[in-house]
Amino acid sequence: MVVGVSKELGNKHFWSLPDGTRQRVLINLIAKGLDINHQKAVQELAELKQTSLEERIEPAAVLLADASRGYIPDGPRGRRPILASSQNICRLMGARSYSEQRTWNKKLIKTKSGSINKLLIDLDLTASNPSDTNLNFGYADIRRGVYIPDSTDKDASAAVGAFLGCGFLAPEANINLSGRSTDAEFFKLLKTKFEKAFNISGYYRVIPASRKFPNGRKVDTSYCILLFNSKALFQYMSNLPRMTVKTIDDITGFTDFDFSEVVKYFIGATGWIGKSNKKPFLQLTRHSVKRWYGLPRMQNLYSKGMLDANPYIKKSAEKSLEKFK
Repeated sequence: MVVGVSKELGNKHFWSLPDGTRQRVLINLIAKGLDINHQKAVQELAELKQTSLEERIEPAAVLLADASRGYIPDGPRGRRPILASSQNICRLMGARSYSEQRTWNKKLIKTKSGSINKLLIDLDLTASNPSDTNLNFGYADIRRGVYIPDSTDKDASAAVGAFLGCGFLAPEANINLSGRSTDAEFFKLLKTKFEKAFNISGYYRVIPASRKFPNGRKVDTSYCILLFNSKALFQYMSNLPRMTVKTIDDITGFTDFDFSEVVKYFIGATGWIGKSNKKPFLQLTRHSVKRWYGLPRMQNLYSKGMLDANPYIKKSAEKSLEKFK
């Protein structure tokens, strides 16, 4: 979905518009995306249609990929050609009806290139790298430029640790992470880590909520959510080993990752600082790792920087440990 144009480009809406209006939608799409005036956009489309149908495919794909930058800028890993769908390519080529659009897609794009995904990859219009992985990239993944890095990548290791701490997989290839409202700063950092690692933009929001007790006391229970949608990333996360106490203590199971980043962000996502007999402790609350770390171990983890990922946990730890120096 592209903000501001998703409705106009939907098949049902687009083909219900009069001919002139459909043309204006395409002209405005190119003009805004390339940051050019209306006349220049008209000229770009006119030049495209001066060649044969088969010769229009690649220039149309390039034009749409370039225009995509006006809506979704290139990510840390490269291009995200969100507008370069087979439907839009056929429309720029001059398709005059939905049936003609389908016919051209089948007979021209698929026959010439094999698929729209292969076309975008062959033309180097997307950051996606399906040939470097054993994962299945969805149609939307290629247009979003989803990238799967080497497992030793530091940002990928951080994202993996956070997901194992507070994430879960949902239907329709959704990857969800949730946490306390006090973790808002941490979740903003996670959004950046995921984008740096996988070139994917996520949806972040703090959900307001509260709980009222029988005695009338009202408690703020607001929480953070971070959502991603990707077939390739969904499969990547589903293949991860399970985080356990043994994993943390003995450093096993994640030899292919930057283990310190995995642990640091796992603690950041699932840990909290409490007190027992006036002494602070670190508790990990993830169902696979329910563990208390007393003062000595907590001090050790802090000194190694393992509590640094989540600003709220780090600040709480510093405040608690200050009294026991």
